[in-house]
Amino acid sequence: MIVTFYSYKGGTGRTMALANVAILLAREGKRVLAVDFDLEAPGIWRFFEDLDPNLDRRNGLLDMLTAHSAGQTVDWREYVSIVEFEAGVISVMTSGLLDADYPARVLDFNWRNFFTQSDGGAFMEKLRAEWSREFDFVLIDSRTGITDTGGVCTIALPDMIAPVFVPNHQSVEGILEVLRRAQEGRKNLAYDRPPALVLPVLSRFDSRTEYESANEWLDLLAEKLGHLYADWLPKNIGPRKILERSKLPYVAYFSFGEKLPALQDSLSDPESLGHALSIIARLIGSHLADAEAVASGSITSIPPQTADDAAQRQAVQPAAKPAGKHVICPICLTPINDWDSLPRWQWDTALGAYIELNIPADISGPQRISMERGSARRCPNPYRLKPVEHYLPADYGSFGPPVVLGFVGLTKSGKTHLLAAMAGEMQAGLRQFGIDCWALDRSLHSHFYEDRVRPLLQNNKVLGGTQEGIVTFADAFLIKPRNGQQRPVVMFDVAGGELAAAAVTTKFLDIADGLFFLADPSQIESGSYDVTFSNVLDLLKGTGRLHGQVSAAIVLNKADLVRFEEPVARWLRSGSGTLDADEFLSESRDVYAYLDSRGAAAWTLPYEEFAKATLHIASATGGVGEDGVYPRGVTPRRVLRPLVAMLAMTGVLTGAEAEKVGI
Repeated sequence: MIVTFYSYKGGTGRTMALANVAILLAREGKRVLAVDFDLEAPGIWRFFEDLDPNLDRRNGLLDMLTAHSAGQTVDWREYVSIVEFEAGVISVMTSGLLDADYPARVLDFNWRNFFTQSDGGAFMEKLRAEWSREFDFVLIDSRTGITDTGGVCTIALPDMIAPVFVPNHQSVEGILEVLRRAQEGRKNLAYDRPPALVLPVLSRFDSRTEYESANEWLDLLAEKLGHLYADWLPKNIGPRKILERSKLPYVAYFSFGEKLPALQDSLSDPESLGHALSIIARLIGSHLADAEAVASGSITSIPPQTADDAAQRQAVQPAAKPAGKHVICPICLTPINDWDSLPRWQWDTALGAYIELNIPADISGPQRISMERGSARRCPNPYRLKPVEHYLPADYGSFGPPVVLGFVGLTKSGKTHLLAAMAGEMQAGLRQFGIDCWALDRSLHSHFYEDRVRPLLQNNKVLGGTQEGIVTFADAFLIKPRNGQQRPVVMFDVAGGELAAAAVTTKFLDIADGLFFLADPSQIESGSYDVTFSNVLDLLKGTGRLHGQVSAAIVLNKADLVRFEEPVARWLRSGSGTLDADEFLSESRDVYAYLDSRGAAAWTLPYEEFAKATLHIASATGGVGEDGVYPRGVTPRRVLRPLVAMLAMTGVLTGAEAEKVGI
């Protein structure tokens, strides 16, 4: 999760709050990156100065942005410093090398040219994706006021904004205006962004000596800021309650110099600044899921650190060695029994390929952690079930078990187009559901993107079909729900034809967790039936996994062909960005009735056979191809809805609402 700490005016304690929250999250074993985007008045380095006296003498954000603007190939990891403290490790990207020329370099840097001439938008989006993959939390210190830098920090990058403000009208009205601009700006991005979550942080609040004024201001702030809590605060809790629990008290001692209450102050004393900062860390660390417990007082703060805790948490710091589990490769479906012994590889951006990572044996501690971060291991692939090399993140052994999904249907059912449209929209589109997503293997993803996604979504080309009678790996992603475990999700194209003759098909169905069955409206009109459906069902019955172990989603693909018919027309226009089991059930009923009314009840057979199943309306292209292209362009419609339902049915998404999907 990327969290931007913002303040409209200086003097609110914004950077202090960020630095301490970084400490508190890191001591819990979280992978934390702190980034100083306040180029004009950098300050993060001062809070960590006692831990690393040379932090201000290293390259940082400005140096990286300048290098990219000059056309250089940039690896952001080269601009990150590792800061160690007794109970953990924090990665820090300072504003830049603070030499005598730093002010001039800040003035010379042109944000407009960065975006218009150096493709800065794509560069920032790449940073965002890679940071989200390699860290649990990225904390961004934004510049004050309304600025270009502030726009990047509040619009383009964050999943959450933590506005830090003091109890005066200028500060409050300022953050409200900036938040309004940020949420509006996110709607106009080239990349889809749902509204950012907002965690207001009331700072420097004196409720001891000015008790009456403090109560008046809490009432006023609850009224003015109440709408900011609507997306995450349970309805039975008023904004005033969470404001009161999460406010940062004014403590004179910590107003002098750059101190770290997280290391120097009590975390258990409810009156202490350390305790208050720990509450903010608790809320951010839980992705706001602990709001009710914090408001009720049943969860107070992050527990005090003990020596045993420190030793244990130090062992799970960023990029530590994987858990050493025996794993099944989700790409070639073969077991790997010696995961820990496999060499590490690093993605080389310039080459567009993986290169072996050689770390000298005498390197240890923070330097080794830095070198290992983001590395991968190459699958030994002993059975050569996939002919190309493929790689998994080095910490793959610590992820949840992989979820294997297959797309079932004849060549002309539009499987390849739906797969490409899904893959093209997943990383940005799933965020509106509170789900983060990134490529599992950048090399294979890049190949699939260039071979399928780009030709379809950017060049409007009709894609060729896949070979009949085989199972083909398509793409793989790491999926992380906002309040759930990170899981690999792998997609296969299960082509039609004589599937029973292919041994790899049986192997695939032995581990498949979910299947998308694609129904083609043109085949329905002709009265034909896709025999692939019955072939796969017969094979699954032979494995004994049909009932209870595999989920199904039947997709009426190419819905644009019948877009004027009801209920197709209504569903093509609707669909929220939330996980709503009742909405999925309503759609399933409508599609079932539609197929039955067209004499295509046989297409609903998977819905009858599987313990968990849904039916959907989708269009991968939004139109009909002519002479190898889509003359009106490609506009995918509702392609992520079947995927979200499948993620719920296969346990990637958890919770009461997810459990109801497909029942």
